[in-house]
Amino acid sequence: MKTATLKRLSLLLIVNFLMTTVVLSATFTVTTNASSGAGSFAQAVIDANSLAGTDNIVFNIPGGGAQTIAQTTQIVVSSAMNIDGSTQPGYVYGTAMVKITGNSMLRVQNTTGVTINGLELSGVVNSRAIIVSNVQSSTFSNNKLNNNATAFSLESNQTNNTFSNNDCSGSTSNAIITSNGGTVNGTSFTNNNLTNCIGSNTYALRLETSGTPAAISGNDFSNSYSGILLNGSTSAFTFSGAGTGGPNENIFSNISQIVFNINGCNNLTINNIDFTTSVSNVVGGTRIGKNPFYLTSCNTGTVISNNNLSGFNTGISANNNQNCVFSNNDFKGNNIGFNSQGSHNGCSFINNDFRNSKSNNATLNLTGSGTPAAISGNNFSRSIVAITLNGSNAFTFSAPGSGGPNENIFANIRAIIFNMSSCTGLNVSNWNFPALFADTIGYLRKDQNPFYMTSCNSAVISNNILSGFNTGISVNNNQNCLYSNNDFKGNNIGYNSQGSHNGCSFINNDFRNNKSNTAALNLTGSGTPAAISGNNFSRCIVAITLNGSNAFTFSPPGSGGPNENIFVNIRSVVFQFSSCSGLNVSNWNFPTLFADTIGYSRKDQVPIYMTNCGTGTVFNNNILSGFNVGIQANGNQSCLFSNNDFKGNIFSGYNSQGSHNNCSFVNNDFRFIRSNGEALSLRGNGTPASISGNDFTGCNRAIALVGSGA
Repeated sequence: MKTATLKRLSLLLIVNFLMTTVVLSATFTVTTNASSGAGSFAQAVIDANSLAGTDNIVFNIPGGGAQTIAQTTQIVVSSAMNIDGSTQPGYVYGTAMVKITGNSMLRVQNTTGVTINGLELSGVVNSRAIIVSNVQSSTFSNNKLNNNATAFSLESNQTNNTFSNNDCSGSTSNAIITSNGGTVNGTSFTNNNLTNCIGSNTYALRLETSGTPAAISGNDFSNSYSGILLNGSTSAFTFSGAGTGGPNENIFSNISQIVFNINGCNNLTINNIDFTTSVSNVVGGTRIGKNPFYLTSCNTGTVISNNNLSGFNTGISANNNQNCVFSNNDFKGNNIGFNSQGSHNGCSFINNDFRNSKSNNATLNLTGSGTPAAISGNNFSRSIVAITLNGSNAFTFSAPGSGGPNENIFANIRAIIFNMSSCTGLNVSNWNFPALFADTIGYLRKDQNPFYMTSCNSAVISNNILSGFNTGISVNNNQNCLYSNNDFKGNNIGYNSQGSHNGCSFINNDFRNNKSNTAALNLTGSGTPAAISGNNFSRCIVAITLNGSNAFTFSPPGSGGPNENIFVNIRSVVFQFSSCSGLNVSNWNFPTLFADTIGYSRKDQVPIYMTNCGTGTVFNNNILSGFNVGIQANGNQSCLFSNNDFKGNIFSGYNSQGSHNNCSFVNNDFRFIRSNGEALSLRGNGTPASISGNDFTGCNRAIALVGSGA
């Protein structure tokens, strides 16, 4: 008796438990195309929302053929349910028999486990067919959502959802777009028709929120304005080229503008994609005007390799990427191959083909900042400008064929190999630059400047052949750099500086036979070099221009003093000084340095020009005889000119057209200057400190003094 009672009690408890915990799903059948009321789709959703569990909505609207529901209010799905348009009689895969029209017709929000299959939703202008907000583990498949502004508008979190086999073609805005934060982690976008999405500045798939999708595969983006925008994917994700058999293959054909716009991603791989077949190349929209690939703020683990990005305006447009690898890509024939406007720190550029770049911007254009991990094995042949590198620290470019780090291929370069800016510790040594140039009509080597440097510090440029160019190195505002043992022979200008050269050393360089009226070593900026020593300026028209230096001494050839250089058969000018203080040029025999040949007779030359030089400048014990003018001056103050030999000059010994205030002219030899110019011609203004002990014997006109007081 007791045992039977216990059995009955246990059975009652089990039945009660099942009745309270098992939720049975309900099925609601849509039987009318009315926008509301009994049997309508809207009422079925309201009823399903009110019940727990996953309910089913099926369709059996009478009348035959496709049925249209003109929805006047938005339908909101807020609980788990299966909505299956394929249940309407007459359904054939790909041909929906239930069509819903309206504006932003369906909204799914704050739920999990929703399935929507086999519906057609067609909206008015600016309509969003299905809005999905904060939804997880749901599936949207086989729906026809074409010709809406947006097919799927995904708001907030989208985790582990599936969007597959939907026809989103003809969207006038972004076909699928995420917004309002959240994530797309684990969500799949597969086999969707995203063709002909032609809204200006739109993407067929625009994933602006963060997270790594489970898949973006088998979608067709053909004839759309732009393809994919992916943001904030941090786990490993790979896009493979069509037909390669790799993960996440998609179809891109006749894309109007951009194939990929990738932002804030790590561990991304894009490989084996032929962008040339992906982007339209029609009259008025040729590929050479396009930039198919944008990459911004991507980091460690990102690998872009083996892609064909040739024939575009820019192959990859990058901004602020770090520790990425770009390898074996074809950028051939672009205006710019890779263009970086932000950080490129830690990035590697390996074995890419940059040949035949067509613009005056570098084909590897790293104008942002940062030190690459490597620039190696790339081919820059027949490019107009090869490499721009900005903001790098301690980077070495090894010469082709040397086997050193960061060795690349350069053949038949048109204009420039390096354009360096704001780099510290740069090393370029043992290069034969002339061997790398085309020297063809339109790009003659004698017209080119192969090497630009701006705002670089502590660089070492040594043992390079930079001869036969217009200018060997063109610089602006470099400090504490070493230029040694370089061959600048036969250039118009060897080294041309328009900015600071403070602390720079120029040692044992060959400036011979420079051909222009601009100095072979042309330091027209400002600053005091650490050294100008051991250089050979023989047979130059003009040897040295120095501007803005303080306390610098040039020692005469053979004296063993500081900053001693070689001058043989100089054509016209040894020194051009401007805005220098504390300059010292003493004990020089200038006539022995000059060619005195037909076309460059010494009697026609002026060996020293001085402009706006000041306190502490000393010219002492120099032989400056037999020239047209010994020293041509303008605007100098507080300088000392003493014991110099200006004897027998043609026009003048010292000729000043500007200030000579507080200058001293002491014990100089001005004898036998017999032209109509004064031996000591101070025609500027100012009061000399002294004119004393000078010898004017045999001069036609001795002294002109203008603007002196007391």
